[in-house]
Amino acid sequence: MGQAARFVQMLQVVMGKTVETNIMSGNISRAEFIKRTNELQPDIIHIHGCWSVKAATVELWALHRNIPVVLSPHNGLSQREIQTDFWKKKLPCIITYQFLAIRKAMVLHVTSSQELEDIKQLGWKKRIALIPEPNGEEDDEQIVETFRALYQKVIDTAQRNKLSCHEKACIWALLHASVSIRHIQWLKTEEPDLSEKQFECVPSFTPETLEMLQKLSTHNWKNIQIYAIDHGIKEPVLLGTKTLALQIPVTIDRLPARFKTKSTIVPYTTSDKEQKILKEYDSDNNAIALATDMLYLHKMLCKNQYDKNWQSPGILLLSIYEHLMYTTYNEEIFCSIIKRLDITEFCSCIMQILAEKLQLSIGFMPLDPMSGKATKMLYKKFNDFNIPIKTT
Repeated sequence: MGQAARFVQMLQVVMGKTVETNIMSGNISRAEFIKRTNELQPDIIHIHGCWSVKAATVELWALHRNIPVVLSPHNGLSQREIQTDFWKKKLPCIITYQFLAIRKAMVLHVTSSQELEDIKQLGWKKRIALIPEPNGEEDDEQIVETFRALYQKVIDTAQRNKLSCHEKACIWALLHASVSIRHIQWLKTEEPDLSEKQFECVPSFTPETLEMLQKLSTHNWKNIQIYAIDHGIKEPVLLGTKTLALQIPVTIDRLPARFKTKSTIVPYTTSDKEQKILKEYDSDNNAIALATDMLYLHKMLCKNQYDKNWQSPGILLLSIYEHLMYTTYNEEIFCSIIKRLDITEFCSCIMQILAEKLQLSIGFMPLDPMSGKATKMLYKKFNDFNIPIKTT
């Protein structure tokens, strides 16, 4: 039995089922493979070999569906293998698909220290997993567990922003619950003589929303908590959970192990123009604070900039909500600041998101909310924003 075939047999044990997906050897067609994977809905795909155009096609298909790929070259990237028929066979493959396939794989799996060194010499020094070739029955269980751990790490790395629409709706419902209970606390502080009946409308949740939250599975709760930690909104999410008296079946206190990924976020520096504009309105600190939060949120979501001293987008959005609800500021000054900062349209989109997701009423908005394509795109950026984090 060859090395690749032996690993395929081992991985069938890892998956807990036998799935014939070895299209590289021609066992099934590409169309049949796609049909079966569409039915299976895999969390991860493991490809064996790096010189097959069929394998590269499968990887491209997986990437388009946001399915992470583990690639095992099986010594296919050694200098000896690359030099064999280099000009006639290898170079055309490298140019057309092989180089891209190697770079796009989430992790390269190697089976020996020599293979590891061969790949490092090619310039690939990140996300390499060394799991030796199985050499006997006594090693099977340990190798299976090692592959399970590798797959879980790959899935957790790729899963960072992948909440289902259902889970995203639950996140926003929990955030709404957190701002609602804070609103009750604020009312009790400001007007302690108010009767309990006057608080009955806060928080206001439909029976459908409560039922949706109560039906969350353990897997859903795990995803929500990891997302909340990733995006810096763990505390308000937990507050919302407590407010609604929901029971969390599993508690996640820290992020799972992940592979390092390249961040496209660039550091933020305040321009001289921005500093000058903000300083000109120092007569209204509340308006400046609100405009500054809006500016930072705009930098993150529209400019893909981030500063380590900033709050996360989620916390900034809640801060903006509380500014609008509880602080006294001059709306004309605020509107003048954001106009000069050229973020008026952005702020209108934020008003729409606050109205839709946190039920901010029009009376607390300094400018009209704006629905449409721009707001939908901004909402997507908000959900997908990747805060730089340390990974292992």
